Amino acid sequence: PSCVVNFGQLGWVSSQEVVELTRQLQAGHVPALAIFYDGYNDIVVSRNFRRSDVHGNYDYFARRFRSDVADSPLLQLLRTTGIWRLAARLRESGLGAPATPRPLSADSADRLAAATAEHYLANVKVVAALATAYRFDYAFFWQPILSTSSKPLTAEERAYPRVPEEAFFRAVDGRVRASAGADRHLYHLGSAFDGRDSTIFIDQVHVTPAGNAIIARQIALSVLHHP
Repeated sequence: PSCVVNFGQLGWVSSQEVVELTRQLQAGHVPALAIFYDGYNDIVVSRNFRRSDVHGNYDYFARRFRSDVADSPLLQLLRTTGIWRLAARLRESGLGAPATPRPLSADSADRLAAATAEHYLANVKVVAALATAYRFDYAFFWQPILSTSSKPLTAEERAYPRVPEEAFFRAVDGRVRASAGADRHLYHLGSAFDGRDSTIFIDQVHVTPAGNAIIARQIALSVLHHP
């Protein structure tokens, strides 16, 4: 018998998940096993803001906490309107991305890719320390991403808009893949759809119900056979 609680949140990066885990532990809610499923958000937020240590909608919340914006009665009134809420929702769907991020040079892309992967792997180490102190197990799963997948793409999948700076996505993905081979708590699921010729991706990262079933099975088998 088991009880599974889903703490997944819209647009979160791994750092936010580590904070939530810490809060749960502080409240006395210690799991037997904590499972993390990440990848795309960590990469795209880092690319959008050119920083590896921020979360989605970072600039939005930064503006909210500035006194000249937070205390403005006019803006408080505007936030109650339907058009403001619609604009906010559309913005959140892009993880708060700036409209036109400045292009990355080859050198800066390499440095940012290294920092993004290192920041993610640092979160793995933080959870490892918490797991030792609170005596629970943990497993991190790096999700498949269309731009880094070797799956044979269908015509529908090939027609999806490509992400800007795909090389950056591949660089981060490659670094995490290399680390997964040396850490028994970190699993790279990038090849989960290899050899499947049906449409699995419905955009750069979300997948069909069949795709979700494949991922769920791989996670379950990994957990069952976890050392």
